[in-house]
Amino acid sequence: MKENLATRAYKTLRERVASGDLPPGTRLVNRTLAKELGISFTPVREAINQLASEGLVDYVRGGGAFVRTLDSKELAELYDLRMILEPFGAKQAALRISSEQIDDLESICSELLTIAHDLRECDDPALASDLAKRWSSNEEQFHATLLEAAENRWLAKTARDLQFVSRTLTAAREMPELLSTRMVARTWKDHRSLIRFLRNGDGDGASEWMERHIRRGRDGVLEFLKKNSR
Repeated sequence: MKENLATRAYKTLRERVASGDLPPGTRLVNRTLAKELGISFTPVREAINQLASEGLVDYVRGGGAFVRTLDSKELAELYDLRMILEPFGAKQAALRISSEQIDDLESICSELLTIAHDLRECDDPALASDLAKRWSSNEEQFHATLLEAAENRWLAKTARDLQFVSRTLTAAREMPELLSTRMVARTWKDHRSLIRFLRNGDGDGASEWMERHIRRGRDGVLEFLKKNSR
């Protein structure tokens, strides 16, 4: 029973980190979380230890456990590793992707146009934040579908973990200031280009596209963090 409770606590806390409900820098207090989850603090402690083993939580000596905050150097390192793994995944996907998976990518991509339209009409900060989350979720779904098509479970797991950490453990995560109608439209155009490579079975084209895509994302986030740290 303890193992099941610990697993449940782990999944719940990980989802709360992913959603931003527990943002970077949040202190994780065992007894408080146990009360919120309706369980004892022991499985919560085990769940926090598991999150720490994945690099999502830091223990501060004398201060307790905190949701980790990545600095610019760590974030750049994650993106650099993604630029090694994900282009390979895109190349493999171009050789193995099914027509149904391409249709799924088309559907995910079309949602970007809806987000761009909603963003252009948006003048509400709260709504802008929701649109940023929709965009982030859209990107996650697109990349997950692509990695699934590569048919390499170890690559998919490693790449998903890197994406999760780089997306959730930065203070700039899903900030509306990072999102613009122009950016979303460019992402839609770029994704359409990748889908063409996939339809044509062009592995080299898909690989080169993915490297450029990740590099652009890295440079944009790092530049944003640099400007807002002054």
